[in-house]
Amino acid sequence: MLWMEWIQSPQAWIGLATLSLLELLAEGFQQHISKGYIYFAMCFSVAVEVINIRVRTQSP
Repeated sequence: MLWMEWIQSPQAWIGLATLSLLELLAEGFQQHISKGYIYFAMCFSVAVEVINIRVRTQSP
């Protein structure tokens, strides 16, 4: 259930699209970005969204 709510969040999609765009631009300019940084940023984004969803559902 939480995953489905996160997928529907427009902010999450904008953040992931921006991250992907910046990575592609950097690769286009021959600047290598370690995939570990990209994966960490995506996992961090997912974790923050899950926390936000849980806080919103527990609020009165």
